[in-house]
This record gives sequence, C-alpha cells and structure tokens, in this order.
Amino acid sequence: MREMSGHESDFGAIRAELATLTRSMREIAATLRKLESKLVEDIPRHHSNTFRAIEALIAVYRELDSRPALPQVASPDGGWAISAELARLLVEQVLLYRPKVIVEFGSGTSTVVLGHIAKRLPDVRVVSIEHDSLWYADTLVALNAQGLHNVELLYAPLTPTQVQGREFVWYDTEALSGLFDIDFVLVDGPPSHIGPEARYP
Repeated sequence: MREMSGHESDFGAIRAELATLTRSMREIAATLRKLESKLVEDIPRHHSNTFRAIEALIAVYRELDSRPALPQVASPDGGWAISAELARLLVEQVLLYRPKVIVEFGSGTSTVVLGHIAKRLPDVRVVSIEHDSLWYADTLVALNAQGLHNVELLYAPLTPTQVQGREFVWYDTEALSGLFDIDFVLVDGPPSHIGPEARYP
C-alpha cells in the first residue's frame, strides 16, 4: 500500500476545502435567488401600501383641516401608532354616524384625530383611557400642542378584572364610572404583549 506524500496530502485537503466552498457557494446562490424572488414580489406591494398610506393621510388632513402636523402614524410595515388608513376610516365613521359619546382604549395619534373631529361636531364627548403613564404624558403633550382641550384623557392602570367568570388584566373600571350612553368605541389597547386576549374585556 503506497503512502501519500506530503504534497498529495495537501492536495487532498485543498480538494476537500474546495468541495466545501463549492457547496457553500451553491447554497448562497440559492438563497440569493430566493431573496431576489421575494424582493420582486415585495417591492410592488410595499410601494402600493405606501401610496395608499399617503393618499389616506392626505384625505385625513383635508377632512380635519389641521394646521399643526398630526402625530406620526404607523408606517405601512406596522408600528404602535394607528395607520393612515385607520385614521381615515375613523374620520369617515365618526362623521357618518355622529356619535355623542366616543370612548377609546389606548391613546395616541388616534386621540388627536378624534379631538380634531370633535371640534367639528357639536356636543361630542371624547374620552380616551390610557394605562401607561409615559404614553399618557406623551398624548397629553400632543393634545396640548394641537390646542385640543376637548378630549378627556384618563389614566387607568391595568388591574385584575373578572369577565364572565374569567380573570383578565384590564383597565381599572373606576375610570368608566362616569360614562353612560357610549355609542362609539375604539379598542386600541391594552397592547397584545399584556397577554392572550388582552382586549377581550
């Protein structure tokens, strides 16, 4: 049995490394082809979503006639704030149904939008309930910056509450004690990370 020389041994190791590199390059090429295919699909969709969001935001500004810039809405890819499309839907629905008492759970950009709508409608009460003290403070600053003193922003920490024999963590119901004849509700909280079915109550 012939023993391999040092050169032959080195050559074998190099061939093994080349084979490994070739496999890696093929895997990379396959991954790049998948990414390219995904980009070809995603770019037009993102472009379309962005275009729709811009259209919706223009419609909201036109309807509200707001001089100060509204707080930031969510990007087409998502975010904590409401989307431009939801802001437009909110404006359309409130102007269509003319509710007298509007309550929202979870404050933010939507609170400012509701405050602007309420300026156009007589005898509308807007109540926003927020559990996060920092978010509450941010919303209050946003309302003041917009000159919207017609929104009741209430702080209600999350507490255990019973609903149909089940326990949830939800807004302290003391915040709701003075609310009657509610005819429009926006449920935008608590956030989903609080737990499963966080908004069920």
